[in-house]
Amino acid sequence: WEGALDDPHAEFMVHENKAVGKSDLTPDRHLAFWHLRYTLRTVPHAPSADGGGGDGRGFVSVPPPAELDVPAFLLPHVDMILTTGKYLNAIRECGQHVGGSHLSGSLAFDVQGTYMQQISAAHTAASSRLLQLLVGDRQLLTLLSSLKHYFLLDQGDVLVHLIETAHEELDKPTKEFSTTRLQSLLELALKTSSVASDPLADNVSFEMDPRSLEELARAAARSLVPHAQTAAATASASSMAQSAGRASVLARGGVGGGMCGGSGRLADAVGGGGSGTAAPTGARTAERMPAWHFFLLTYKVDWPHTLVVSPVQLSHYQVIFKLLLEFKLAERQLAATWHRTASASRTSEKVAFGQRFRIRRSPLPSRSGAGAGVLPWPVREQPMVHSVSQRLTFFVQEFLRYATFDVLEPSWAVMESRVRRALSVDEAVSQHSGFLEAALRGLLLTRPRVTRAVCALLRLASTYCTQINRRMDAAEGGVPQRSPAAPLDLGELLRSVDGQLSLLVSELQSMYEALMHAEGGGGDADGGGDGDGLDADELAAGREELERLQSLMQRFASVQSLAGQDAGGCGGLAFGDLKLHSAAGAPATVLGL
Repeated sequence: WEGALDDPHAEFMVHENKAVGKSDLTPDRHLAFWHLRYTLRTVPHAPSADGGGGDGRGFVSVPPPAELDVPAFLLPHVDMILTTGKYLNAIRECGQHVGGSHLSGSLAFDVQGTYMQQISAAHTAASSRLLQLLVGDRQLLTLLSSLKHYFLLDQGDVLVHLIETAHEELDKPTKEFSTTRLQSLLELALKTSSVASDPLADNVSFEMDPRSLEELARAAARSLVPHAQTAAATASASSMAQSAGRASVLARGGVGGGMCGGSGRLADAVGGGGSGTAAPTGARTAERMPAWHFFLLTYKVDWPHTLVVSPVQLSHYQVIFKLLLEFKLAERQLAATWHRTASASRTSEKVAFGQRFRIRRSPLPSRSGAGAGVLPWPVREQPMVHSVSQRLTFFVQEFLRYATFDVLEPSWAVMESRVRRALSVDEAVSQHSGFLEAALRGLLLTRPRVTRAVCALLRLASTYCTQINRRMDAAEGGVPQRSPAAPLDLGELLRSVDGQLSLLVSELQSMYEALMHAEGGGGDADGGGDGDGLDADELAAGREELERLQSLMQRFASVQSLAGQDAGGCGGLAFGDLKLHSAAGAPATVLGL
């Protein structure tokens, strides 16, 4: 048994599509080489030999929906046979010798079912060999750790160096930034950060994707289909490939794409796709937006690591990175705006104190303009400015704490431990896929309404910072305080923040109740399954998820009451460092990035 198929007359139950290469993808961006290179041969509309009955020896002939051209006595083991061959072929594709005591000899039918033991032994041996190759020789865990550095930001200084190094380029409008310069700045940021010694750092690149966080989250949620649906889709594509006799169902392109993901999506969005036609209104708007809005890291995953980290799973890492990036940028922007308004507030207080007690002193020269240090809004509105800032900062910091310490780190530790103890490739792949699914669910990215509320709060944070800074710029430039150059309705903004926070807590409550229903045996959170069939690990994971959600709801629900304390006088807000206290009583200090 060598993992090779020699079937010149197309008689074997396994069909090989030689047109499928290792870098090809299915239409839904799964690895075509694994799913479509070797498939079970189908006979469309073939009648059942015995009407689905047995043969008197314990073997039941129940043809699957696609009507497989498979001997009846092998139907119960057909998936194991196909998977074993794929394992052996993957080992061959890595340039390794295939052989061993369990991978030799012929397979013959006997009434006692000895052939079934041979099939099982061969599957176990092939799986162990491939797992040893992946985890040992090809250092799968090193690759996963590298992905964690860049996409899950376990080394926070990576993003700090990137922002400090490339902010000028990424602040430019989309149509003006240079991809070559940005790639150079990205490489410089990595080399000056704590991951400079990462041997896989050269695999990191970037792409510009015009889709918003909500759109990326919806795409990721759609890709988390049940295994049965994935298998049905693969069988359908297999049938198409066999009938066409060519790889017409494949989406050509290397894993990880190129600077624009191999699809030119950004070019289509901002330049009309190179067709010479005028760009639509949305595209013209995208041209004026900073490149930050479209920036995504990408990663070159080579064979055979693509068996574990497929392009679809890499896109899941990208969605998580997009979420963390937007929150980190919002935190940085809020911190910078806070320090600016706090400095102006202290200056205004000193001026008011001097005027009250008629203290006269020579004014110091201003380096920022004629009106530097002057608040561009009435003093009575200053508490409202701080209140909006406090609400948004508390939300951003609490979500980041929840994402990193409650969701990503615990889930990663469990996944890494189980991959190290895995006994087969199937188990390692399943653990990694389970981690990504748990991470997307834990980060609320599989719930469109929750994601929409989170994105709305991020947009409000951006709006607040932009308008506050415009008003400050106008004041420092000598523009009269009541100039309509930078209108700002603080009351409306505060009501919008409160409304979105209330909506988010309400959606989290609904999610919590659905999980409680599943935990009690009424099915999973999406309405299916049976809680009584969960094993101990799944039950423990479900309880942990409930506890995390409950804690997050309590902290978000406390934002309004906490912020209300400072509306009249600074209550729980210390204006020196902007110290906030969560529901658990732990201080959280804004330090930017």
